Amino acid sequence: MNQPGARAIGLFVLGALILILGGAIVFSRASVFQERPRAVSVFHGSVTGLGVGAPVTFRGVRVGTVIDILLRINAESGDASIPVIMEFDPARISLTGAKGEINGDTVNGEALSRRMVERGLRAALVMQSLITGQLQIELDYHPDSDPALSGLDLRLLEIPEVRSGINAIKDTISRLPFQDLADTGLAALRDIHGLLSSPDTQSIVQSAAATMLSVAEIAEVTRHLAPAMIVELHQTISALKHAAKRGEALLGDAQPQIMTALGHSNHLLTTLDQRSVETAVGLQATLAATNRALAQGEAMLAALQTLTAPRAALVRDLETLLRNLAASSGSLRAFAEQIERNPNALVMGRSGR
Repeated sequence: MNQPGARAIGLFVLGALILILGGAIVFSRASVFQERPRAVSVFHGSVTGLGVGAPVTFRGVRVGTVIDILLRINAESGDASIPVIMEFDPARISLTGAKGEINGDTVNGEALSRRMVERGLRAALVMQSLITGQLQIELDYHPDSDPALSGLDLRLLEIPEVRSGINAIKDTISRLPFQDLADTGLAALRDIHGLLSSPDTQSIVQSAAATMLSVAEIAEVTRHLAPAMIVELHQTISALKHAAKRGEALLGDAQPQIMTALGHSNHLLTTLDQRSVETAVGLQATLAATNRALAQGEAMLAALQTLTAPRAALVRDLETLLRNLAASSGSLRAFAEQIERNPNALVMGRSGR
């Protein structure tokens, strides 16, 4: 049987490789020679934990890889910046617009660039693994963040940096005054040690120990007396229950008498109410009569004031009457004196004198 030649074997292997490569190209929906767009983000803080090959994600979806990490130092100011170059996989990204979907084959740097950055696309360092401390780059929209660019000419699309929670935590930790905190803690420990070793503290501890012993003794005595106290408490509760039942029975027996007394009280209150109404009516009538009498008195006083006025006719008449009475009194007094001197004048008249 003839053995196959080396040329035939070589042709068979080459054909198999071509088929495998063609299948990989078909199933991956991309060409191995396809251009992969790149972009750069410039970070100004520490990138410890970020390495070449770290994932680049957009809202959790991996869209690229970190391919290089550079360092740029300003010769004048000494400020350092760290450009991180990212490479994106077009097969994992598709764009939709007014003309429909644009497949990953047509995605290029422009598709990831200006419009997305203008809308607020930013790059942030986030934790990839809490155990290893590795970082990754997370892309997302932050329209309220400052879109300041670094100004480095790397001939790549620059996605501005945004401070992540990790960087904020690092900055906060770096600003903590650890030496001051340590000195303060040591001083506090010294103060505590001095306080604990002072005689006053020892006296307080001894007093507290004596107090605890007293409390323990009281508790022991209470433990022995507790059963008797519990029995007395049960007896007291039973007596109270019995007294409550007796009171309830007495109230039941006295209920008719209480109802009768309440009826009499109601009748008495009704009678008092009627009497009070009648008394009020009588008082109102008396007040009305008193008001009328006062009005009549006021009228009489007014009439008397009119009669006793200095120019009133009654006063003039009374004055004339008084003068006439005075004249008559003088005449009678003279007649009486004449009769007293000559009693016969009554018989003989004045001529017989």
